[in-house]
Amino acid sequence: MRPPTIQRRSSGFTLIEILVATAVLIILVTMVASIVQSGNTVISSSRKHLSADSEAREVFGQFGMDLARMPRRTDLDVLTSSSNNAIFFYSEAPGFQTASDTHQYNNLSLVGYRVNDKAQLERLGKGLNWENQPFLTYANQPVTTNSTPVNGSTIAGAWKDVVGTGPAYGDGVDDNYHLLAEGVFRIFYCFQTTNGTYTKSPTATALTGPLGDASALILTIAILDEDSRKIATNTSKLASALPEPDLSGPNPKLPAEAWQSAVDNATKFAQDADIPVAAASRVRIYQRSFPLNTP
Repeated sequence: MRPPTIQRRSSGFTLIEILVATAVLIILVTMVASIVQSGNTVISSSRKHLSADSEAREVFGQFGMDLARMPRRTDLDVLTSSSNNAIFFYSEAPGFQTASDTHQYNNLSLVGYRVNDKAQLERLGKGLNWENQPFLTYANQPVTTNSTPVNGSTIAGAWKDVVGTGPAYGDGVDDNYHLLAEGVFRIFYCFQTTNGTYTKSPTATALTGPLGDASALILTIAILDEDSRKIATNTSKLASALPEPDLSGPNPKLPAEAWQSAVDNATKFAQDADIPVAAASRVRIYQRSFPLNTP
């Protein structure tokens, strides 16, 4: 009798096993790709946030140093623009010297901050010296609390741009401006008074000076990072998309609160600013209070 034939099974994979393994591999690759993409998104968002944080610190740091060096004198003017997108004052801070200036360094500067037509923050540093500079003077002598400064002694009346056709504190051209923060597209100034209320313009008199009864200056800035600006091709409406803060009434709303409420609704803000929603969602709002050294 013959022994029974032993049948050996093939050592290869069946088609079903290969299909199952391929499906599992595809699922794993898809999961890994999703995790990597999410990680890149988080890292990119964090990097943009850190970049805005760094720019805000630079602006607040420079502004704080300029403001801290403002001389404690009542005859030095302070000017805020009607749109509150600019401020100018005298400070013992660094500035640019003209070619005709024989002094080796300046001990006084006309300092200013404004948002230009490209929605970027500029700093003015016009190097001066104490001699023969236009400081506040009054037609009425002796000065009283309701005296009005002579126009030529104010910043608005004294300083023109380099071609003499417009104010250096407005949209005029001046060689002493330099770009400070290209991400800052809106700035707003308000003041806290000694009685705790807030105002856009402190009560100024000849006796108290242009800052009047203000005890602190509150600076608010809005930043859109460089990468987001590349997809926000129209920046002309950025500033106007942020609401005008309401400082009146028993419960005033400071700029940071009003602006943050606006940018939190990214869809509406994108529509008002005429920019993509992806860019609108990356707008950052910062605010800081600076104590004022009153004379």
